[in-house]
Order: sequence, then structure tokens, then C-alpha cells
Amino acid sequence: MARKIINTTRRGFLKTVAAIGTGAVIDRSGAQAANTQTKASPDKWIVPKRPFGDTGVQVPILSLGGMFNTGRNLLLLKQAVKWGVTYWDTAARYEYWGSETGIGKYFTRYPEDRKKIFLVSKAYSLDPSRLDQYLDASLDNLKTDYIDL
Repeated sequence: MARKIINTTRRGFLKTVAAIGTGAVIDRSGAQAANTQTKASPDKWIVPKRPFGDTGVQVPILSLGGMFNTGRNLLLLKQAVKWGVTYWDTAARYEYWGSETGIGKYFTRYPEDRKKIFLVSKAYSLDPSRLDQYLDASLDNLKTDYIDL
């Protein structure tokens, strides 16, 4: 099934989402009537992509921040992939909330989705010689053999 990609700016996308949300709050019955007449259902929505600098890589205009318990939110991660939100940002420090192990749990359950995700992570150390250790730990937690950025 082909999905229609709508070219828009991030600002335009967010204005549209805000307008839809505001309209739904102000006039629930009108929003429900409009929803039945909408041609594109939420199942067909996909977030537009833009070039990532000069890399040639296309990434979505929205990212999924990983500072939450991703292990308890696998459905949210699956829906993000379905809607094209495939730029995922995590960090070793987010592991306090189970971010890396949760994403690793997702990749274990849906290994075919790893190729779709542009995975970003961060590490912090006052001792740069330990960055390899942080990277190895993150790769182990994330259940992947590479991080895109």
C-alpha cells in the first residue's frame, strides 16, 4: 500500500496539528462530522522527510526523544515507525528511565525495523578514554551493532 507524502514545513505541520486539536476541543460534534468526511485516515499519515545536512540521508522532520521508559511503550515506538517518525534520539544517561534497554527490547521484537530507524545517541565522560566503554554499553543495551549518529 503506497502512502501519500505531503511536502510541508515543520511549522506548517505543527500549525495543522494544533488547529485540528483546537477544533476538536472547541466543537467536538463538528470535529466528529469532519472526521467521517476526511479522505486520509490517521493510518495513512506519514511525517515528511528532509535532508540531514550534506549527508544525503533523509530523516523525518519530527524526532522521537528517548527520555522516557521506552520498554513500557513498545506500542508507541511501533506507531512512530508506522507514521514515519524514524529519527530516534536517546542517550546513555536516559538509561535511568530505561530508554536504551527499551529501544533494544523493541529492536529484539521488531528486528526488521532497525533498518528504518536513524538512531542517535549521546555519551558523556570527563575522561575521553572511556567513551569506547560507553559506546559498547549503549550498543549492548540497544541490541544493535551500530548507531547512526
